[in-house]
Amino acid sequence: MMTERNQTHQLSLQDSDMPLHKFIPLEKLDIVQLNQVRILYYQTPRRFYVYLPNKIDTHAQFQIELQRSMQNYKLTTASTQYVHHQPVAAQDNHAIWHRATILDLNANGIDVCVYFVDVGQQENIPITNIRPLSQEFIRQPAFAIPCRLYKICPLNGDERSSWKLNDPVHHEFNQLMANNANCKVCDRKEQICYDVEIDIPIVGDLGTYLCERNFVSRIAMRPSQSNTYNTNQPQQAAIPPGFSALLSSTRQPTQVFTGQNEFYNNSNNTVQQQLNRLPPKPIVQQVSVASYV
Repeated sequence: MMTERNQTHQLSLQDSDMPLHKFIPLEKLDIVQLNQVRILYYQTPRRFYVYLPNKIDTHAQFQIELQRSMQNYKLTTASTQYVHHQPVAAQDNHAIWHRATILDLNANGIDVCVYFVDVGQQENIPITNIRPLSQEFIRQPAFAIPCRLYKICPLNGDERSSWKLNDPVHHEFNQLMANNANCKVCDRKEQICYDVEIDIPIVGDLGTYLCERNFVSRIAMRPSQSNTYNTNQPQQAAIPPGFSALLSSTRQPTQVFTGQNEFYNNSNNTVQQQLNRLPPKPIVQQVSVASYV
């Protein structure tokens, strides 16, 4: 279960996307052609993550190499100093290592909040479960690509509305998450999150399907707005719609509905099959960290 601290971070994550990818670059979607994608991880219709299917095997091999690197990592008695947005290797609650970026260094000196760049999830973990990340693992673009449904807002809301924790759309979206979908890029205002239309074989256009069944509403188009993504238009460094409320003192928590549990428990998943063949993980000594920045 997510703590209140994690829920706050899950919302505020979108306001600081650029620093998170300062060191680890992002994988890119084709802005002209349709993209074949796999919907990996969902938070709200305005923030979910997709994989490029042709990168699945690459990610599986990458993960194997990362596990081996961490198994061979030599711990020292010296304390390691960590800073915000630093790329690290972080061990999740499945004892699997991932690339991550530090979101918050908790004041208790015991826990750290990290963002797993290849999944899209964030988690509070013991600070002893993170390690410095070598350059060979930093150069590879993040496999999880952040997206949001184009011109979609909460039912009877607008682009400033926030998603409620118990909104029925969350369950419906999760039921429709597909391993194979077509993704058309419509816009990319923040340089990080793609505004997309998703076509799923069993329902067609996902945004239209959700609108017709009164799960969501469409944001009204202004006369100056275009349906076509124009790469010649200047990019706007704006806070994603629906998250502007973060700047106020009242924050509506959101929840991760589909996450790593499903990803790892699926025995048919290519990554899981590869990881299951890894040699047994040795016992890792705990690092004593007295202080950090």
